[in-house]
Order: sequence, then structure tokens, then C-alpha cells
Amino acid sequence: MKKIILLVAVLFIVQLSFSQIQSGEITYKVTTTADYHHWKDSILDANDNEMAVQFVKKTMKKNEKALPFLELSLAFNSSASLFDKPNTLDSDGGVDLNRAASGAGMSGVYYTNTDERILLHQFEGIENNWLVRSSLDSLDWKISNETKEIQGYQCRKATTTVDLNSIKKGEIVAWFAPALPFQFGPMGFAGLPGMILGLERNHRYFYADKIKLSEQKKNIKTPTKGKAVSLTEYNQAMKDWEEKRLRE
Repeated sequence: MKKIILLVAVLFIVQLSFSQIQSGEITYKVTTTADYHHWKDSILDANDNEMAVQFVKKTMKKNEKALPFLELSLAFNSSASLFDKPNTLDSDGGVDLNRAASGAGMSGVYYTNTDERILLHQFEGIENNWLVRSSLDSLDWKISNETKEIQGYQCRKATTTVDLNSIKKGEIVAWFAPALPFQFGPMGFAGLPGMILGLERNHRYFYADKIKLSEQKKNIKTPTKGKAVSLTEYNQAMKDWEEKRLRE
């Protein structure tokens, strides 16, 4: 009976402690997933153009060299978050961090607002600077009982399927920590009952490396630059651009 009372007391203290957290910042590192090399080989084997194969090999090798140096930041408060990368082109090792970020599918900044249920992606793209808006409710998460530990937090697995680009869909695997009662994560993925500390997307794995929590509220600015469109409008614009390019 004493053990049960002690456990309840500890859980109460933990819950009270997190109720006082108003904001924070998480630094994510990136590595490749277990199936990366199989996927890489399939990409190379599918191309009959030797010059193209050598170019892809060289590009992938540069990305792989740079990936361990890449760090990404998620700043958040109780209702909004902003995911971004440092304004750094190269590390001391002479690797291109922007190239590594792009190879991991990271471009621009990602803003999430859970009160307004919106996701904004601001980035430099084809023909325009874009500000693409989508709904947080469009992420149809499926939560499983599978768990893993990240930075001392017990995380549960969740999956969803999204548009990786204008023509390709892909599965996203998220690992979220119910003990961190914030609904945010890398690259605009959000809406789960806990902070996403691990994310598998397009053969890359984003994982929390440092977690800083604060009792002070942090101001998160809403991105405003770029041509404002919905995700559907942006995908259609990219399809139109690709068709136009093929006709030229």
C-alpha cells in the first residue's frame, strides 16, 4: 500500500512539474534509417545512364559525409512551434550542411499552431518563394503499442501517410513522448498526444539530441514571407510546371 501511495505521489509531482513548463527548444540530429542502403542501391540500379549514376553516387556520398554535422532546431511554446536549421553553409569539416538538409527533405522553416490547427511551410522553391498552408487535421495518425526510449523518455510509435512531393506519397513514422505534453515535432509533423522526439521520413531519421525546457513563455513568430497557397494549390502548381517543362 505504501508503494502505491509513493508511486501516485511521484506521478503527481511529475505531472505538476510539466504543467509549469511553458516553452522549450529541442535540437535534432539526423541519420539514415536501416533500409537506407537498400533504397540507395535500388535507385542506382534503376538508372541505365552511367553519367547520371556517377552524379547521384557523388551527391549521396557528400550528403552522407555532411549528415553527422547537421543540427536542426524546434522552438515551441504551449500553442505554436517553429522548426528551422542554422544559417550555416559549411561546418569545420568543409561539408555542405545546406545540401545535407536538402537531401534529408528539409527546406525553409515549418510553423505549427495547434490553436488554429494549421501548418505553414515557408521556403524558396521553383518560380517563387512559397508559404504553403495545410491543416493539422490532415495528418491521419495511427498509434501503435510499440515503444522505444529517446533521451530518457518512453516514446510510442505512430504512423501516417503524406505527400513527399507533388507526385510521391510516403509513410512517416513518429516516436512521441506522452510525458512531454506538447503536440509538436520536426518538419511540421504534429498533432500527437506528446512531443515527437524521433521521426522517420524518406529514409532519414530525425532524433532529439538535446532538450531544453523553460517555465518562461517563448514568443514564436508566424512566417509571413512567400506566395501564400494551400498544399493542394502548391502541388498543382508543381505539376503544371513539370508538364510545361516537358513540352518545351
